[in-house]
Amino acid sequence: MTNAWTYRRADRDDIVELASWRGAGSLGLRPHFHDEHQLVLVLSGSRSFRIEGETITVPAGHAALIPAGMLHAPMPTSDEETACLNAYVPASRACSSLQVVSIGARWQRVDEISPEHILEIAGDILSRAPSASTGRTDRSELGAALTESLAPIGAVAAGLGRSREGFSRMVRRELGVAPHAPQIQSMTIGQQKTAALPSTAASGAVLGLACVYGGFFGAGLGVILTAVLSVTEPNDIRAIKALKNLLATCVSLAATLIFIVQGAVRWPETLAMLLGAVAGGYAGGHLIRVLPAPVVRQFVIVAGAVMTVIYAARYWF
Repeated sequence: MTNAWTYRRADRDDIVELASWRGAGSLGLRPHFHDEHQLVLVLSGSRSFRIEGETITVPAGHAALIPAGMLHAPMPTSDEETACLNAYVPASRACSSLQVVSIGARWQRVDEISPEHILEIAGDILSRAPSASTGRTDRSELGAALTESLAPIGAVAAGLGRSREGFSRMVRRELGVAPHAPQIQSMTIGQQKTAALPSTAASGAVLGLACVYGGFFGAGLGVILTAVLSVTEPNDIRAIKALKNLLATCVSLAATLIFIVQGAVRWPETLAMLLGAVAGGYAGGHLIRVLPAPVVRQFVIVAGAVMTVIYAARYWF
């Protein structure tokens, strides 16, 4: 008796790995899951697993298929001699529940089981297994299932014929995010739309007043536009900053043309400010792409508060 697991590669694409056991009883392990279907072939003794709160026993002469992504915990068994082979096969066909079938006393030793035997048994079990999804779930189906439903992730997974753990792994692999992320994003967008001003006319009126102020005074226009856009069109702070810059440019161009026509421009000071604005625009365009949105938002708040204090102090004192 070896009393240890022996692992080896099958040297073929349709079987990822093989693990054999022969010894007194079998070991218990912590809960885990696999990216592949796990086929358990018990030749003698028995294997037991804790799955979804129940203990499932696989006796000698039987095979069990544990679907990819299903959380399971092998349980320790008695000292009875146990011979077992685990085969891990790619999850190319969907399966949503544990399946146990009889294979009879066809083999006495693990090394008598060929890869063809393994694939034959796995294929037979998968052909019988009930599944709500018989093919690969594509990205658009995953995204729609997550964003259009506020049901728990386990319920969404069951609707696609998957275990919760397998579904979570699939979402991370296909979409690159946690399964809760699309639901949270969908809820956040809905809340932002609710928080926005209900009337397009009202939004335009507020922006119009801000632009009139900018054309006449100019001071703090960027901060004012940022504040107005954050209320009327809740969105990513970086998108708001880009729109703010566009609006401020249009306001400034209109005011500048009027001042030039009236001969009110002092060109030396204007050229110095123009060079500084160009340098700041290029630097800001780069920083806005690399700095996190919370950092940009905090900087805008602090800068706006400081400017308010400075202008208030100059005006009243």
